[in-house]
Amino acid sequence: MKSLHIVLSILILLGIAPSVFAQRDCGTMQYLEYEQQLDPQRLERLEMIEKHTREFLNNPNRDVTGVITIPVVVHVVWNTSTENLSDAQIQTQIDVLNEDFRRLNADASNTPSVFLGVAADTEIEFCLATVDPNGNATNGITRTQTSSTSFSTNNNVKFNATGGHDAWPSGQYLNIWVCDLSGGLLGYAQFPGGNSATDGVVCDYLYFGTIGTATPPYHLGRTATHEVGHWLNLRHIWGDGGCSVDDLVSDTPLAGSANFTGAPCTFPGPNTCNTGAGDLPDMFQNYMDYSDDACMNLYTSGQTDRMRALFEPGGFRASLLTSNGCGNVVTPTCDDGIQNGDETGVDCGGSNCAPCVCNGTEVTVSITLDNYPEETSWAIKSGSTTVASGGTYGSQPDGSTVNTTICLPDGCYDFVIYDSYGDGICCSYGSGSYTVSGGGNTLASGGSFGASETTNFCVGGSSGPTCNDGIQNGDETGVDCGGTNCPSCEVSEWEFTNNSNTINDPIYRFGSVAIGKEDPGPYKLAVNGTIIGKELEVRPEGWSDYVFNPDYNLMPLAELRLYIDNHGKLPNIPSATEVQWEGIAIGEMNKKLLAKIEELTLYILEQDIKIAELTKKLEKVQE
Repeated sequence: MKSLHIVLSILILLGIAPSVFAQRDCGTMQYLEYEQQLDPQRLERLEMIEKHTREFLNNPNRDVTGVITIPVVVHVVWNTSTENLSDAQIQTQIDVLNEDFRRLNADASNTPSVFLGVAADTEIEFCLATVDPNGNATNGITRTQTSSTSFSTNNNVKFNATGGHDAWPSGQYLNIWVCDLSGGLLGYAQFPGGNSATDGVVCDYLYFGTIGTATPPYHLGRTATHEVGHWLNLRHIWGDGGCSVDDLVSDTPLAGSANFTGAPCTFPGPNTCNTGAGDLPDMFQNYMDYSDDACMNLYTSGQTDRMRALFEPGGFRASLLTSNGCGNVVTPTCDDGIQNGDETGVDCGGSNCAPCVCNGTEVTVSITLDNYPEETSWAIKSGSTTVASGGTYGSQPDGSTVNTTICLPDGCYDFVIYDSYGDGICCSYGSGSYTVSGGGNTLASGGSFGASETTNFCVGGSSGPTCNDGIQNGDETGVDCGGTNCPSCEVSEWEFTNNSNTINDPIYRFGSVAIGKEDPGPYKLAVNGTIIGKELEVRPEGWSDYVFNPDYNLMPLAELRLYIDNHGKLPNIPSATEVQWEGIAIGEMNKKLLAKIEELTLYILEQDIKIAELTKKLEKVQE
């Protein structure tokens, strides 16, 4: 040991970096703490993504199948010429990502036999972008010379104003920044759900790709594989805690700490959480551990499911599925029948085409974005045909306003605004709003909605909604019925005409009642307000007497304590975030609470028996 210290001292005195002795250091969790300081709601956002992931894992049906291709832009931010990586070195990193995520890596044969059953092809691929955000051709690489000699996890590398490079729209590209990272960091990533302007992965230039500056033992491109795993919602294999903390993946063995396994990658390695017979050793071969590059060779099926959940409907990275980042560049012309380039209308306006002449009505869509502009998009439709659209707005600052003006021929249209996460643009995460105006009138407006909101409008003298146009529009409460002008809708239990035109009046629709709401939705009674009464009778299906069944599996108190420490709540009881987003079913909640009371009774009875036994032993000792 003394000789090793002497060698290290000599290397330092000679000014030779002893990188061969360095251990992998990922700054992702440190960065998450930094995000929490900037945004107190960051963890709530992450928990909502976890909820979506759990729902996906519990549903055997998959909407997104086959290979997912993610466009990548690499921002090289360099101070010295050595840091200005070659195109060839960058391409080797893209190649490694594709090999590792598709399990085409040459060292896949090194996966131990006990893990072969879970080693998986994620069916996720990566391509250097061929089309930039403005529709122009690109090689997917930006280069920025900076006066900064190094960067940390404070995001300076991600902005032009602080010596780095602004992100491309994160809803359309995976942004990877390559620079000199300080403090021994190999890289860090942003988990899903953070600020779109900082979304992506950062890697040190010494640990990117497989040629050029790539430095052993992290010279095989696995730093980016590891960090992209975080970007796709994977945790470290040991869950960043002891044996009581999990990585949220069922097919990775429980681990109590990071493994820094190096050559010759001897298996089996440590078993930091040995639970007895049949327990597997730590999976140090997993890309989400801290082993040297040469010892890493797999993702698992469980990790694959977590990553792909992000691309299902409502998933945080679903917008990447429709990105044209790796598509073909279309050179704008003034007769191609579409609005592109810097045109201000279809084949008109801009620097090259004739000025636009509107032979209809100019309609302006104005959207003030919330704190997640990458989720917002809109469309104006004529029947099933989309005549204009915009978004998502990942490249726009949070809370900014975007305006788009369209020339619409006379007629009636639907304006549809979408939020990919399903929480509208007001008011949980910012105070967003939208207005559609034209001809001196406000045609649509709002901000508080769910996944989408549709408003019908007419321009250019076209007749508005009528009571015989075959669709529900205007203030109608049904198809060609209800509202201020049409006959009341026929309903199964009630007859009511809402003549006061105010949302505070009850609305009766097909046997359902809405008070303080525009629509009862799927409920028999929907009330936006406080209900007072003498008694409420609820008759839920099933009840909780099963707790007293002799076969009931009562969780040991030690396990219960661990569960509470890890989750901050009791098992089978919704969290505060879940209640905020989903509400509470009174009957079901009462059933759960009664079950907990019965479980508490059983715990007390168990403790009473133990106290009685200890009392007897004490009495014997005293005798």
